[in-house]
Parts: sequence; C-alpha cells; structure tokens
Amino acid sequence: MEASAQSLEELRRFRASVIRQSLWLTLGAALVLMLVGEGRWARGVALGGLASVCNFWIMGGLLPRSVGPQGPSRGWSLASLMGRFILMAAALALAMIFESRVAVGGCIAGLFAVQLTLMTRQVLSKAGGS
Repeated sequence: MEASAQSLEELRRFRASVIRQSLWLTLGAALVLMLVGEGRWARGVALGGLASVCNFWIMGGLLPRSVGPQGPSRGWSLASLMGRFILMAAALALAMIFESRVAVGGCIAGLFAVQLTLMTRQVLSKAGGS
C-alpha cells in the first residue's frame, strides 16, 4: 500500500511540475507577443495555454482512477475523453466568437503548451543524461 501512496505522490509532483512549466511557457509567449504588439495573438496563446493546462490537470487527476485494480469502465473513459475535448473545443469556440480580440491561431498554438513542455523536458533530460 505504501508503494501505491508513493507513486500517487510522485504523480502529483510530476503533474504540478509540468503545469507550472506550461504556465510559465504560456506566460512567456504571451508577454513576448504583447511586447511586439500582437495583443490578439497573446490573448489567443493565453487562452489556449490555460485550456491545455486545465486539460492536463483533469487528465492527471483522473489517471489514478483509470489505472486502478479494476481499470476504467468504457463509459467512464469515453466521458472523460469527451469532457476534455469539450474543454479544448470551448477555448477554440471562444477564440472564434471573439475573433476581433483573440487570434484563433494563437489559441491553437497555446493548446499545445503542455505537449511542448513534455517534449522539452524529454529532450533536456536526454541531453543532460548523455
């Protein structure tokens, strides 16, 4: 039982670290875009980045339930996936609704904030270990 609690704590720390780094990436990109006068794109990146982080947070929170001894039910897995897709689609819909203030392309780019963070961590860990 202790190994399970330790694994859950490691998962929480990993999730918090990725979220923190993704938020910094999103903030940095939005600030650079603001400094070069691209406010629409900055707002788009911020919106997409926040949706990406929320998606990852939800997925990380549901992961222990999904990998439990009985595993997830098919309905639970589908509902989880659909809920996370709806979250990302909502960000895109908001960008489209407020297109005069938010760049849809920036939102799309921001939706990849967590994936970019994960890939960067992987590359840096390989480079540091070699």
